[in-house]
Amino acid sequence: MSEDKQQQFRQAWVRCLMENLKASVPEPALGGVMAACGRGCAQRHGAAMISKAHGDVEALFQNFAAQIGTQNASREGDEYHLRYPQCYCPMAAGSPERLPDVYCECGRAFVAEVFNAVAGKPVSVELTESIQRGAKQCHFVVRV
Repeated sequence: MSEDKQQQFRQAWVRCLMENLKASVPEPALGGVMAACGRGCAQRHGAAMISKAHGDVEALFQNFAAQIGTQNASREGDEYHLRYPQCYCPMAAGSPERLPDVYCECGRAFVAEVFNAVAGKPVSVELTESIQRGAKQCHFVVRV
């Protein structure tokens, strides 16, 4: 099976999974499941970012800015704004169909887990816009 066909298969499988979970699991519980997935992904795939920041939130922010483009990252007081110009989730990116809104709780939790680890304390992360929800960008507001 070609890589393109494999990606289409994964995207269809994730859509089916999410539709079935949404139909059978109450929204708060499903949000918790998606957040747990995001935290796990951050622990596996965000470890390098966490390590590179050496406990410095500003260094972590600069790392995010380098990855998403400095024009997509800004700071206002204790708020960090990260605007993803594309969906970076390999399970959802490029999917022609929208996933249920709760799917993006995974991405929000990823950002939160990485910032929590570097800050050494819980931080607040709000997802104000999402590509999967129909916006042109994903916009995370991180409050440290």
